[in-house]
This record gives sequence, structure tokens and C-alpha cells, in this order.
Amino acid sequence: KVTVKLVDANNYKWQGLNGDDESADQTYSFEIAKKAVKVTWEYASSYTYNGEVFTTPKATYKNVNNESVELTPSCDKSEFKAAGTYKFTVVTDNSNYLLSDTELKITVNKATRTVTDNMPTDLVYTGTAISSSTYTTWFTKADTDGKLTVSLVGATEMKNAGEYTLSVSVAETDNYEAFSQDYTVTIAKATVTKPAKPAEKYTYNGYEYTFFTTSSLYASAYVENLSVS
Repeated sequence: KVTVKLVDANNYKWQGLNGDDESADQTYSFEIAKKAVKVTWEYASSYTYNGEVFTTPKATYKNVNNESVELTPSCDKSEFKAAGTYKFTVVTDNSNYLLSDTELKITVNKATRTVTDNMPTDLVYTGTAISSSTYTTWFTKADTDGKLTVSLVGATEMKNAGEYTLSVSVAETDNYEAFSQDYTVTIAKATVTKPAKPAEKYTYNGYEYTFFTTSSLYASAYVENLSVS
């Protein structure tokens, strides 16, 4: 509010005014509006959970002198880390500025699991089934969130020579996507040593000749069924 007075009211009057108003003080009211400024946010193009606390986005605006003024964002969650959506807000204590774009929402995506297979490539038939506790150890995951499950598909046991399918899965958790993948493992046939060829001609001696015994044909302790006829 501004008041204008006539210094010499005896000799001057306001143009266009008569009577009591011709030399009265003139009062004017006006308002200085806040300067509207846009908040500029600086943040990563994407966020994926990695177990670490992310850096808070940077927020600034330009003042009347074209100087950058940094603001302090507040977050609706106590920690900017886990997968989910976060809202950041800024305000200014300078009453001469009116901020726009004062809110920013950021989504932290769930991480993709990394599962490593250490399946043996030299499995050979032994006559003994490979237990689930054994083939489960063939797979490991990088994270500690959730349980890794290994299941034998299409067979009741992993024993005989052939190909087997193992289904590996980890359920979705708060910070990780679900994982599911099938793996093929092969058990090779065991080898048996071919016996030496017997003589082609024998002379009768009144006794029964014995050419082979079953035990002489074993290549290893794992051969189960051999017969000689």
C-alpha cells in the first residue's frame, strides 16, 4: 500500500478532483506476486534393486539472478532402497518464489535373479540313484532372498543311463522377480571290458571245459547283470 501526499496543498490540487478530495492524500494498494519457477529434478533413468541405498534425486530452481538454488527433497519412505514406488517432495522457505513440479515419483524395479548351474558333465551309470539333496547342490543363486527348489521332472529317480530334466525355480519376493528354468543332465552308460576270445579248438579230455565265469566279465563293481550261455 502506497500513500501519495501533496507537499504544497495550499497551491496545488489533484487534477480531476473537487471538494474535500482535491488535495487529500491518495492511497494505492498493489501486490508483488511471487516469481513462478519450475523445479528441475536430476535422477537416474531407471532403478533396479541391488541391496544398496540409492542416492536421493537432486532438485533445483533458478532465482531472479539466474542462479541455481538447491532444494532438499523429502521422501515418503524412510529409506530409498527396496523395490517399490517412492514420492519425493520439495518446498522452499523463500516466500518470493512459487514452485511448480515439486513432486517426483520413482519406481525401483525388482531385480532379476542370477542362478548358476554347476551340473557335472561326466556322470556315468553306477547302479545307485542320485539323491535330490545331491542334485540340488548343483545350483546356486547369487542372492539370499527366497528358497531355490530343484525338482526332477518326468522320472521318479535319477539312476539309469539317459537324459533327465531338472526344473529349477525360486518364487517371487519383495525385491526379486521369480525364476524358473529347466536343465538337462545326462548319465552315460557304464563301460564293460570285452573278454578275451577263447581258443577255437579243444581236445576231448573227459572234463567239462569252463570258458568264462560271470565274475571274469565285470569291468567294475557297478555292473549288475551279465550272463554267459
